[in-house]
Amino acid sequence: MKINFKQFNFFIEQNINSLPLILLYGPNQSEIQEKCKEATELLCGPSGQTEMRVDKLTENALLKQPDSLHTKIRTIGFFPGKRVIIIEGVTEKSLKLIAKELDNWNSDDATIILLANQLKSNSALRKLIENHPIAICLAVYDDQINLKKIETLIDSFSVKIVDKEILAFVKEPGSFSSLPAFIGFMRKLEAFKYSDKSPVTMADIELILIDENNTREFEMIDYLAKGDIAPMVLLLKNLFNSGMQPNQIINSTHRHFKLLYKLSLNPNNPDLVLKKIYPPIFGSRRHQILLQSRSWSTKLLERALEIIYKVEKDIRSSPKLGINFYLERSFLRIGHLIKPIN
Repeated sequence: MKINFKQFNFFIEQNINSLPLILLYGPNQSEIQEKCKEATELLCGPSGQTEMRVDKLTENALLKQPDSLHTKIRTIGFFPGKRVIIIEGVTEKSLKLIAKELDNWNSDDATIILLANQLKSNSALRKLIENHPIAICLAVYDDQINLKKIETLIDSFSVKIVDKEILAFVKEPGSFSSLPAFIGFMRKLEAFKYSDKSPVTMADIELILIDENNTREFEMIDYLAKGDIAPMVLLLKNLFNSGMQPNQIINSTHRHFKLLYKLSLNPNNPDLVLKKIYPPIFGSRRHQILLQSRSWSTKLLERALEIIYKVEKDIRSSPKLGINFYLERSFLRIGHLIKPIN
């Protein structure tokens, strides 16, 4: 039967001794692993792994020894309690084998947890589980990393966040590319504030998200976008001397001017554009970018982007080009498009 996220844990708790199979499928593999862990702990308790009541195998290993599943499901463990068999990377290839075990399952057998990637709506494996009266099927998509889960995770870390702008950023599901990315960010933040019990500041966030080279790179791009030529050239040469690749510099510059272009198209609602940016833009840098976007017209930004596109194309097609010099000359052309911004 099909269930949703809200029903998942409750249904397992109510049917621990009569649940033959759980199918977890979808594009969000990190969340699928989390739901698998939750289900395993609900079925086996916290000691299931240490008591060897949880067995894990891949579909490839299963298909090489198809009889092993029947044996694993019915083997009685040394420790009492529910057992779980996790099968990863499941596809339609396992359909007949799974259907046979599902038909013959009884309450003393191990519960099977199937982990799959995206399955089409006409998938025979999906239909088998969705139409079963007891086995459950849960689709796991990216948008199911919801606010409630994020708030629970935030509370589990030893950090104090009171600033409304920072809270809005960390609670926004779209601020991070994936759940692991969000968890990794929170771990870095917790380590950074380990001996500092004061509330998290915007400066803390920026220090975690932006390394020293990126800071100098952003500073160079800011000078470029302000039309401040002399310090831009100096910083650009320093970046070259530090070993930063021209491709990285031009890619970052492209992103910056593309952001300014989007802001120029949405002058009355810049937050609509900025809230989609990662790493987030806070404080003084946010103010600088908004100031730059108001100083550049859409037409001039289109011209700047044309220069950047040409640089990217020429770098790819002309390996013998004096790239550093060519990049510097191109940036000078961009900087001269506007008057310096005070």
